Amino acid sequence: MEKPLETVFSTGTQCMAQLSATARATTPSTARLCFATGTTMAMNMPYRATLNALTKEAQLKILELTHGLIATSYDSSMGYRHGPKSFVNDRTLVFVFVSNDPYTRQYDVDILDEIAADGIAQHVVAVQQKADLMFGGESITLGGALLPEAYLALPFVLLAQTVSLNTSIKVGNTPDTPSPTGTVNRVVKGVTIHPFEA
Repeated sequence: MEKPLETVFSTGTQCMAQLSATARATTPSTARLCFATGTTMAMNMPYRATLNALTKEAQLKILELTHGLIATSYDSSMGYRHGPKSFVNDRTLVFVFVSNDPYTRQYDVDILDEIAADGIAQHVVAVQQKADLMFGGESITLGGALLPEAYLALPFVLLAQTVSLNTSIKVGNTPDTPSPTGTVNRVVKGVTIHPFEA
């Protein structure tokens, strides 16, 4: 039986092998990137926050590395149906980090199917592991034993970082110093650590 960390490394390798298609997907006409993932709660099911935090970090990284030249958005798969979906247009790439939780996965695939059927996005891409329920459109699909979200975030973050790096280069930024004015720095400056009293 495969151990979770061995699966993480093998899925991470698969993820890197599939990134070239995603890199080509970010064209000069791309102006927006959206990230979504499942954070559905069911009775007796804990809140699944790991992939939600990853989607937030993915959109922030692109915003940072493109110095705001590419607009970004993130939300849960359920939340995306409301106002955030209006952000999507024909210059938008939509990525959904698909949960391995069988219940939550249904909502992730639903939003992928819905946005793809609407025909409103430049590309709709599922980032998923191979399971019983899969998105049938564009995807980066990883094999191996199904990982819990805490482990699944590790290979998925490779995609987010690579898309951020490629997008930064495509808009003409230097990824190490993406903010020409120095407004945003790789190492946060000017933060005062205030005393904490328990």
